[in-house]
Amino acid sequence: MQIKSLSYDPSKDFKFISKIYEGSTVVVTSTSRNWTSLREAIAEAKKEPGRVAYASFGPGTPPQLLLETLAKVAGVKFTEVFYKGAAPALQDLLTDRIALSASGYTPYASMVAAGKLTVIAVTGKRRMAILPNVPTIAEQGYEHFLMQYNAWAGVVGPASLPQAIADQLVEAIRAAFREPKLAKFLTDNGLILVANSPAEFEREFRQEFEIVPKIMREDLHITPQ
Repeated sequence: MQIKSLSYDPSKDFKFISKIYEGSTVVVTSTSRNWTSLREAIAEAKKEPGRVAYASFGPGTPPQLLLETLAKVAGVKFTEVFYKGAAPALQDLLTDRIALSASGYTPYASMVAAGKLTVIAVTGKRRMAILPNVPTIAEQGYEHFLMQYNAWAGVVGPASLPQAIADQLVEAIRAAFREPKLAKFLTDNGLILVANSPAEFEREFRQEFEIVPKIMREDLHITPQ
């Protein structure tokens, strides 16, 4: 979500230490719909504009950013349905009251394994290792920066943190990822281990910080709140 006024400047007030991991956003639907690809959802939306509804957690949240951008690229209209949390959204998805939802894989994993939900697309430049048969959004013909964008988590410190300490922290993070149990836990949840350098993390952050807010303002007309 875009916030109108912050007490800090994300681009100036932090020392970038390391991006820990990143993970694709998955687009899911109820298995009862028998959709096997994103193209089928788009075809339904073209046939009857507004009929395909999706779960949103408010302006600027990942589901809204991804699915409204997808609708714009595909030339269709989705209906946004707001939820206060993941649980009620999941319930409506399972009962087919809404057609689509999008977030990290973990909240849906058990329902996908049980055959109740189907993953029809993933974000990113490559397929997820744990979902090798699910094509990316780009593979299905929809190209945009946000279609290749993955959510991520990273470690930052105060801007005054000495570089030597930042470098030590990176080594500690990399050492932790060499622990098989931790690495397996993350990869089993569809996450990609990164543990990059402070310079790499900062470069990637600044690229996203330049592009994503512009998309929100100019393409999706999201007003900071």
